[in-house]
Amino acid sequence: MNEIVKIDHKEYGLEEKKAAQIAAQFQPMLDKMQELEIEFNAVICLDSGPEKVAAAKECRLKYVKVRTGTAEIHKLQKAFYLAGGRYVDGWKNAQIFASQGNEDKLSEIEHEAARIEAAKIETLRAVRWAELAPYMESEPAMLGVMQDEVFGHMLSGAKAAHESKLAAEKKAEDERLKAEHKEAEAREVQKLENIRLRAEADAFQKARVQERYIADKKEIEYQKTRDLERKKQEALLQKVRDVANAKIHAEREAREKAEAEIQAQKQAEAKREADQIAKEKAEAAAIAKAAKAPEQKRIKQWIESFELPEMTGTVSDENQPIINVIQAKFNSFKDWATGQVL
Repeated sequence: MNEIVKIDHKEYGLEEKKAAQIAAQFQPMLDKMQELEIEFNAVICLDSGPEKVAAAKECRLKYVKVRTGTAEIHKLQKAFYLAGGRYVDGWKNAQIFASQGNEDKLSEIEHEAARIEAAKIETLRAVRWAELAPYMESEPAMLGVMQDEVFGHMLSGAKAAHESKLAAEKKAEDERLKAEHKEAEAREVQKLENIRLRAEADAFQKARVQERYIADKKEIEYQKTRDLERKKQEALLQKVRDVANAKIHAEREAREKAEAEIQAQKQAEAKREADQIAKEKAEAAAIAKAAKAPEQKRIKQWIESFELPEMTGTVSDENQPIINVIQAKFNSFKDWATGQVL
């Protein structure tokens, strides 16, 4: 017992007698652990294979049973011995520490075959995909567990499909190259035709330019001759117009001078007549005025005789301004009446 689990009761502050009582509760599990230690070592020494896997599983389950039994004892002991709780925990932890490592090793042995099988499947999958990859774009499922016959059919089908695809691509490429060759030939023929047409067009254009140059030159000579003739005609016409204008100007000046003399005579005659009429009117007016002088004198004397009767009684200050206005207007009337007499 002491070789597997060692716990010092003094570290937990417990009396030796009480510690011995608690340790006695765990003794059956420790005895089983002692027995399992021998079995564990025997499993470790077995060769890899199904027998070792089965033995590891069986031994691990025994360890589990001992561990769960120890946990149950721990639960009961801790409930009854509160003061020795930490001591009991120490036993439990020591038990787990001693057991867990062996359990892990046994579990590793138990699952070793599965890991080996998985590695074998993965290796086979990688090998098969390496064979298929040149002929397929995506990896099929279940390659690692597929039967060899099934894989053989898949590989041969993939190769055939790939070869068929390559043949179709080669045929399409050959047809494309053939079509490109025909197009290139057609383009070359078209290019030569275009060159010929451009040459003909250039020759035609040059001929047109030459013809236009000759025609323009003739037109320029013709225009020069026409301009010279036109200038001669214009100079002759201008000379005729200048002579005619000079004659017209002289005739207009003579006519205007004669008209001015006639107008001056008419104005002088009209002035003499107007002066005579004015003289006669003035003489008539003087005679009429002289004839009317006694009557005007009598009219003026009559106007001067106009008088307002005096206001009888007293006049209030309120009405006095009205009286003053009437007197002023009466005097103004007399002045106006006097001015009307010629």
